[in-house]
Amino acid sequence: MKPGCFLKTLIVGTILLATAIYIITNKGKEWFVDPIKENLLSNAFDSLPAELKGLKDTKEKLMLVSRIDSLVTQFKSDSTEATINFNKVEKFFKSLEEYSKDSLLTSKEYEFLVKLTDEMISAKPGNFIEFEKDNKAP
Repeated sequence: MKPGCFLKTLIVGTILLATAIYIITNKGKEWFVDPIKENLLSNAFDSLPAELKGLKDTKEKLMLVSRIDSLVTQFKSDSTEATINFNKVEKFFKSLEEYSKDSLLTSKEYEFLVKLTDEMISAKPGNFIEFEKDNKAP
């Protein structure tokens, strides 16, 4: 390879790499992270409005809706690393479906559903730099 051709390839490669890093750094969140979060939320909670229609408007139902709204807001937040446990979400919806058969959400049922919502989305503060623990260290 001629020295001039190698130099041109090196310069063009550096410019392309810098462009890719710039785009990912500045637009990565709105192009990649936010759509993935929206897709996860829609997959997890797409049947929630239909399940809630079967319940009468009670204090427990309103508190459950506000609890789920706060969990969704927490999941969308940039300050936390949140994960959705889809097994717990499925268990939550099965329980909600069972409780909505009589169209009344009691306080005991509400407490059980709140415990399930605590397990559905787990969050921890997002750190800029995170170190893994070394179990072999003395």
